[in-house]
Amino acid sequence: MVSLSNSLGFLLIGLISFIAISPFAFSQDAPLALTPSTSSPYKVPYEAQLEYLKNGRVKLFVEFHCEIPEGANLQERMERYNRAREIVLEGEKEQGYKILYHYRYSPVLFIEFTSNLALMEVERWPGVTQVYLDVPGSGALTQTRAFHQIDSVQHSWGFRGQGRTVAVLDTGLDLNHPDFTDRIIVGAHFLNSGSNVGRDVQDGHGHGTNVTGILASGGEVSSLGAVPDADILVVRVLDSANRGWLSDWTAGLEFALRQKEINPDLTLDVVNLSLGTDALYDGVCNSRFSSFFSACQAANELGVAVVAASHNQGSQTSMAVPACYSNVVAVGSLTESIPHGVASFSNRNEHLDVMAIGQRVTASGRGGGLSTFTGTSQACPHVAGFFALTRQVLPAISPDAFKSVLAFSPDTVVDSGTELEFPVLIFSTMLKYIIHRDCDGSGDLSEDELSGDEPNCASIRIHMGDVNQDGLLDITDPIDVLTYLFTDTKVNWRCLKSADWNLDDTLDISDAVAGLAKLFIGIEPHPDFVDGCSPLAESFELPCTLDFSCLSSPLE
Repeated sequence: MVSLSNSLGFLLIGLISFIAISPFAFSQDAPLALTPSTSSPYKVPYEAQLEYLKNGRVKLFVEFHCEIPEGANLQERMERYNRAREIVLEGEKEQGYKILYHYRYSPVLFIEFTSNLALMEVERWPGVTQVYLDVPGSGALTQTRAFHQIDSVQHSWGFRGQGRTVAVLDTGLDLNHPDFTDRIIVGAHFLNSGSNVGRDVQDGHGHGTNVTGILASGGEVSSLGAVPDADILVVRVLDSANRGWLSDWTAGLEFALRQKEINPDLTLDVVNLSLGTDALYDGVCNSRFSSFFSACQAANELGVAVVAASHNQGSQTSMAVPACYSNVVAVGSLTESIPHGVASFSNRNEHLDVMAIGQRVTASGRGGGLSTFTGTSQACPHVAGFFALTRQVLPAISPDAFKSVLAFSPDTVVDSGTELEFPVLIFSTMLKYIIHRDCDGSGDLSEDELSGDEPNCASIRIHMGDVNQDGLLDITDPIDVLTYLFTDTKVNWRCLKSADWNLDDTLDISDAVAGLAKLFIGIEPHPDFVDGCSPLAESFELPCTLDFSCLSSPLE
């Protein structure tokens, strides 16, 4: 039996040994014990402790609890986040930390800790629920216009992104490139995990200029982008090596959305994120990095679509953040060669939303010239541009409705590796399809209009000749035809074919003459109703609420 004196002796020897091998044990700023988080009473991750020991500092997301009533809107949630944040930060706390980002759309702070006592104390701050490390990532690295049928939408229909704004979060932009003259809105840069924030957005790599060229080149040097007349909000979140951090991407996205909040005249439609984390995630990953997910959700509620590249590790089961979020449009890459297949480098799984060409895409380049890149990064801006064009036609269409309708694309590709079938973006086909589904003329798509294989336009009965759809056949109808043909006055017709008074499948002066004759010579109007709701109609008939004054010629 061990005596009490022996026990005290062993305890004393152990204590002396601990002090001997731990010279920092009682220093005021001693290193943390290397205890894995699974057995530690603290929530600071083991990996964060290691990083602090190595560098004497560590940057962490600090998430705190916040009660949100069911059905609370974005503004109400933001107010509650702010109050909860004040509670977290009130009172005396150990110095030795610096708040780098106050996120607006989530109960999260991004903090740099330079003291281990502050790091140990953070978990005792009131309301803190999680503490986790930042993660790194990068930009997700032939002409594509013919395949995606961009020319027909721009030239025949006249849609070029006029009056729209797109945001690009990337390596920045060549601000002097002729392809973007007079359309650049200089934003800000967010780099090095919050340590480098400022106004310079000049492209130090080239990736961002290429991506922006695919999206919005004016065609002075490279080919026209998807929306050559749109304004471009430039936010730099990737460095000259095309690398970045999720903390900065979140701050950059919040910055872009803030510009829309403070400037009601800014018609920000879409944010292009041709980037992704190095780590990949199976399935839907909404629980990963709540600050970024919440910023994407805020974008949706503000009417801004977030379009993200799936990234380029070639996974058949996983995608990067943010593409794996359910509130983001995830884009994969097709090959450039015919027949177009799924590019081997493209990440994909059953939650991928759409495919576009991303292999060897030539667009605007640094120094005022051209550049060629390959990757899901290059597929992504095609889809972002298409949403901006869709907004030109249906101004009220929501990001959720747009994401849903992509699944109805009649053009698909089957991935030989997974046997999954993915929608393929063809501009003209999909734009017709979207327009045909807006049966009530709201400019948005309801759940009923999105459901089923056929749009619910059958109940809409438009009489032949009732051009302005006021329920009357009168002088205003042929006058509307003349207005459309010979002036720049905006008109708002539901069905272009209703103006074809003489039923010759063309729209010209003879239709106005036929309308006047029918009204004033006593000829009865054509008794038929217009059937123009076939979603894949190849004729010029196109029931819609679009601004026809932007058309350069009648639809073919």
